[in-house]
Amino acid sequence: MDISSASSSRVPPSVVKGKEHEKLDIDRPVVKPGFSDQEYASLISLALSDFALFSDPDLRRKIDGGEDGFVSLLHVLKHALHGILISESETAVAKALRSEATDILEVRMVLSGPSWSVQGSYKNKGMFEVRRRDSVASLSRNKFTREDWNERMLYIENTPVQYASLSGVFHLIQALLAKNTDTVPTSNRIQAISFPPHHLDKPRDIPKCKGFALVTLLDVEDVQRLLREWPWTSAVDVKPPIPEIQEAVKFGFRTLSKRRWDEMKDEYLAYRARLVKEIVAYEDEITVIKRRRSPSPAISSIPPQTVESTLSSSSLFPPNCLVFVRNLHCETNKTTLRALFSKAFTTLPDGIDYVDFTKGMDSCYLRVATSEHVRALTDYFTQAKMAQTNGLDSEGRDVEAKAITMETVGGRREEIYWEKVPAKVRREAVDKALRLLESDTMRKDSGGNKRIRRKK
Repeated sequence: MDISSASSSRVPPSVVKGKEHEKLDIDRPVVKPGFSDQEYASLISLALSDFALFSDPDLRRKIDGGEDGFVSLLHVLKHALHGILISESETAVAKALRSEATDILEVRMVLSGPSWSVQGSYKNKGMFEVRRRDSVASLSRNKFTREDWNERMLYIENTPVQYASLSGVFHLIQALLAKNTDTVPTSNRIQAISFPPHHLDKPRDIPKCKGFALVTLLDVEDVQRLLREWPWTSAVDVKPPIPEIQEAVKFGFRTLSKRRWDEMKDEYLAYRARLVKEIVAYEDEITVIKRRRSPSPAISSIPPQTVESTLSSSSLFPPNCLVFVRNLHCETNKTTLRALFSKAFTTLPDGIDYVDFTKGMDSCYLRVATSEHVRALTDYFTQAKMAQTNGLDSEGRDVEAKAITMETVGGRREEIYWEKVPAKVRREAVDKALRLLESDTMRKDSGGNKRIRRKK
């Protein structure tokens, strides 16, 4: 069988005004069909198969309602096989079926009913009807259930490129089954061929063969034979020197049952979902690390190697007021951490300015009001040796291992952190620290003066 798209030229009938209504207009341009005669025969055979009648209620109703089981060839071209025949000439298809498929399909011309007017590119529309020669017997025996058809489906992969089409796969499977003769007619052994959509396909794209397909056969023995002769994992045996078989061996053609294919697809989708989740989590973690370590160009006004040790009104940030905390519960939150850290300030006002915590992490940065608050915080948690029992634990419990640890951040590392903080926030932190230091100085001075007066 020649599966190339080249075929002999055909002249479509046309309507000529006057007395010669049935005369062909040989001056019209020649319309070349997209398939060979044998390909038309195989495609229409698929469109009218038992499986097609099972899965297409509309086609079944039209055949049941038609005369003697005939159905409009135009309807088959427009609605069957994912619309791949929708642009084909009805006359060309009818001639091809009469030439190559007389043993399985019967075509007749409609002498009344549909209009014979010519529209578009000189195509006759609604002029022919078609039926399977075994249509009456087929409809009476077509009692397969969905489960029966699933048992007769198999997945094929690594299809040779020259057979990567609907008619090409039909021809390939026909050749692989040709050496086995049984009671099932060869023309009816292949019931359906479909191409699973690619993940890059758009919703309305016509499915195309990308080297894999789902094939439905009429006989379970044919399915088992292909699974046995073209297994999924092990190497195939020596094959006869038939061109189609040799090409299948060359490309690594293999088969898998539909049931096992569904299982592998579910396993793959679960693996892909887990992998995407892990990638997202990893990228989020990398983003957090980069955000903490990379200075922002917009606020990189802090010159390097200018470590501040004392606080003044011109300070770019309050020095020695940043603490890095480790061994936190990964499911905790900022509110819980603020309540937990505030336990350290028994004699001082609450000095937690901001808890820089990202959900899912076991560490965070604390921006504290003054260096005195930093000392109180680190002293308290160094002595307490506590950890969180759960994500909402704001009290902590005494432990020896994995206790919460505090580290005062200084030097260039402290500068890099503050470079990420907006200038307005840095200014507010400096002003707050100055106010607290001023009020503390006044409190101490006031206490000293009172003691002096008592001595007098």
